[in-house]
Amino acid sequence: MSTPSGPQDGTEPSAGDGGAAPAGPAYYRPGPSSGYYPQYPQNPYGPGSSGVPPQFAGGYPAARPQETYPYGGPFPAGTGPQYVGQTGATGRPRNVVTGFMFLLVSPALFIVVGLVLALAPLTPDMFPPETGIQEALTASGLTMEQLLSAMRTFGAVLAVLAVVYALLAVVSFLGKLGALITLTVLTVLFDLFWLLALLSAATNPIGAILPVIVLGTSIVGVTLMFSAQSRAWFAARR
Repeated sequence: MSTPSGPQDGTEPSAGDGGAAPAGPAYYRPGPSSGYYPQYPQNPYGPGSSGVPPQFAGGYPAARPQETYPYGGPFPAGTGPQYVGQTGATGRPRNVVTGFMFLLVSPALFIVVGLVLALAPLTPDMFPPETGIQEALTASGLTMEQLLSAMRTFGAVLAVLAVVYALLAVVSFLGKLGALITLTVLTVLFDLFWLLALLSAATNPIGAILPVIVLGTSIVGVTLMFSAQSRAWFAARR
């Protein structure tokens, strides 16, 4: 039986011996005296080496410190209480910030409108005869002064309600779930009114602008406030 050619000391032929230089550790097939299992050299990196892989010749890397996570994390991105840091401070998710900005659009509009009605110098000259306001007032038994006074009162009430709504949005932004629930109930009630206003103004595109703005911004704002990220953040704040 023929024996395999080449050195039997665990090394491969070098380039000077007429063979190609080895690319890595030299493992070879055993000779005729071997058993059923392959035999490997004690030092696969060649004679005279320390037995340490070349990439770790300068030393093995230090072990990474054990990382700790609150609530037994880590959690998948966007879920769970991963917004709570080691010091207990919370990071507000983007959905809460964006939802808060949408929820401020409607009260900002109504604060401006309410203040204009309450503080602007309303006069009968603002209603031209072709509007038919005077005839309607006469038929209802009201005077122009009573109408203007009612408009001022309505403007003041509107501004106050808008301020209350905005304050609820601010408290919700700070992480109070009760304020968010109250804000959501008010939003549903107001949106039902504006939905009726939108349906009645279906034939008047200009009159439908305000209901569309109010409905769109409030619905988007509440939806973002109740997204998965936002709910996890509110739960962590409790």
